[in-house]
Amino acid sequence: MKINLAEIRKNKGYTQEGLARKIGVCTSVVAKWEQSIQMPNYDNLAKLKNELGCSYDLLLNDEG
Repeated sequence: MKINLAEIRKNKGYTQEGLARKIGVCTSVVAKWEQSIQMPNYDNLAKLKNELGCSYDLLLNDEG
């Protein structure tokens, strides 16, 4: 599974640091999510979905 976070984040005008601050994680964690090194847990997925105003379907891509 792959997360489509970088593209969505950039389209919404967030930096990694700004998004990390909004959802309460470290910038390095957002970077790991974007590189598919690590996946966000359910709580953080919900925070990302709400903060970015997107659906889980848009945020997650199970083709990767």
